[in-house]
Amino acid sequence: AEGATYAERVAFAGNVVRNFGGIGLQATGRDLRIAGNVLHGFGFDAMRVTGGDRKTLTPSGIVVEGNDVSDTGFIQRCYTPGVLLNGCGTRLVRNWFHDLPSSAMRVEGNDYDIVSNLVERVVIESDDQGGSDTYGNPGYAGTVFRHNVWKNIVPEGNVPCGRAGIRFDDAISNQRMYGNRF
Repeated sequence: AEGATYAERVAFAGNVVRNFGGIGLQATGRDLRIAGNVLHGFGFDAMRVTGGDRKTLTPSGIVVEGNDVSDTGFIQRCYTPGVLLNGCGTRLVRNWFHDLPSSAMRVEGNDYDIVSNLVERVVIESDDQGGSDTYGNPGYAGTVFRHNVWKNIVPEGNVPCGRAGIRFDDAISNQRMYGNRF
């Protein structure tokens, strides 16, 4: 990602990051661990995580686990997710995404493992989006969504386009979902 420094074998754990006008955390590299943090109150995304190689399908080795993520998008209300994933092979495990005007996660890439996350009260102000949103490149494939909980993904007011827990748009296919609760 632009402006990010590449890192390897780094842990960012047990921190409280809040009330930034921009992005809370931008991580680019491999074998990173982002765990047990509280990320709250940002002008844009809470996290942008980039790693792995889509051309060779080499996984990033990045794990994003056990974070509490809320209240993004104070400056830009739409397309400011709790986490934006770019690249290939990142694991997103047991995070709590809540109280977000837009998506909990935006998934841009291949072969992600999205497991046991709790996603609630998201896509509050947007429509034609999902708690997890993937769009724009039919080459994005191979992501697995398993045992996540998606709840209270509802509009404020009467908005005609609607929302989804997991949303695939623009010819996105070859994804797997099982054991999720909506």
